Amino acid sequence: MEARDVLRFVIYRRWFSATSLALLLITSRPEIARSGDMPPPPDVLAPAVVALPPPHIPEWIKEISPVGGAANSVQVRIGFSDPLVANVWNDDPSRAAVLRMFHIYPQPQGHFRFVTPRLVTFESFTALPDATRYRVTIDAGLRDQTGHVLSMPLAWTFETSPVRFGTHLGPEVRDLTPAFYVHHAPYLDPSSVAGRLSLTSAGDRVPLTMSVSDRRWEAADSWTNPQRPLLPGTTYTFVASPGVRTKLWEQ
Repeated sequence: MEARDVLRFVIYRRWFSATSLALLLITSRPEIARSGDMPPPPDVLAPAVVALPPPHIPEWIKEISPVGGAANSVQVRIGFSDPLVANVWNDDPSRAAVLRMFHIYPQPQGHFRFVTPRLVTFESFTALPDATRYRVTIDAGLRDQTGHVLSMPLAWTFETSPVRFGTHLGPEVRDLTPAFYVHHAPYLDPSSVAGRLSLTSAGDRVPLTMSVSDRRWEAADSWTNPQRPLLPGTTYTFVASPGVRTKLWEQ
C-alpha cells in the first residue's frame, strides 16, 4: 500500500522577485484496494500487493492480460488454445469448479466467467479504483479438455492509474507562509500524508501540513500549508514522497 515511485511533470514555472513555486503534477503508485465481494468500511486498506515480473506461460495458455500498467476500465482476460469446458451454456457443476481456480486480489466486486470455452474473463461490477495493484492467480491443476495441466500456480500483477496531484495556487507567491488547496485524485488516506508532502528547492525542504477531510464531497481538495516560512527568491517544487495511500469509499 506504499507508493513505489514518484514521477514529476512541470506544468508551469516563472521567476518572480518574491518566492515562486514550480508547481508539478506528481504521481505515485500505492497498492491499495478493497477486498471481498462487498465494499469494506471506508477506512479499511488491503495489504500491499508486491509487483511480480511477467510470468512464463505454457504454450497452451495463449493470453493473460493485463500485465503491468492498465486503465481502470480494463478487463482481465485469460485465453486458452483448447477448451477448458465442453460448453458454457448449461449449469454443469464442473464449470463452476474450474472458475474457482481463478483468483484476483484484492477482490473487486465481480466474478470470473466463461465467455467461450477457451476464454475466461473477470467481470467487474464497477470500474477498478485508481492507484491499485492487483494480483491474478490461476491454481495449479487447471486442466483443459485435451489433457494439458498447469503444473504450478501461475500469477501476475497489474496496476491501475496512479495518484495525481495538482494545485489551484498560482506561480507567484508573495506570502512566505502560503496556505493553499491541493487537489488529488483519488482521495487520500489522512494517516498517510504526515511527513510525506513538502515544498522542495535545491537548498531547502519545507514540510507541509495537509488537512484531509473525511467527508467524501470535500476530500478531493485539501487545505495545505508549510510548517515554516519559505525562503524568499526561491523556486519550490511540490513533492509527494513514497508512502502516500489512497482511501476507498463505499459505493
